[in-house]
Amino acid sequence: MTIDLDKLRFDGDVIELEDGRQLRLKVVPDEDTSIFDEPFWGEFQWVRGDSDYAPARSRRPDEFDGNAEIIAKDHGSCLWWQPPRGDYALSHGRGTPEFAEFRQSVKDLLEYGFCGVMLELLDGVDAYQRPIVVEVESTWGIDSLNNGEYLAEIVKELAGELDIEL
Repeated sequence: MTIDLDKLRFDGDVIELEDGRQLRLKVVPDEDTSIFDEPFWGEFQWVRGDSDYAPARSRRPDEFDGNAEIIAKDHGSCLWWQPPRGDYALSHGRGTPEFAEFRQSVKDLLEYGFCGVMLELLDGVDAYQRPIVVEVESTWGIDSLNNGEYLAEIVKELAGELDIEL
């Protein structure tokens, strides 16, 4: 029998294995990964505006170029974003659908952050009737709004690392 890993799509989903054990998917916030530490997404810098009422007047950071933009505002401060430079900028310049999609991904990651994906192998229950985790594989720093296809790939990779027959 093959395991239908496609049934593991959301946090908490569980599938039963032939031998009675179970696989459980966990998707949790990744508090250790920040878009500010990931150069792939560009550079970021908070700049205080002239006043709480005029944050848009903040000056662009000196090390940012004309492609930089204010991507968020908070209590008189602006978050400047310098999109990645180099090859990416040349092939996905401002005004292209790819740039608009990339900008939206940056905004989403600022809002929702990254997540960790864990696949747990469960066997039996403890005295409190909670499943016993006997093995776990995980990966972190995943875009929290990733599409279902990417999550399915991650689940398949993690399942390959567990002590189960696929």
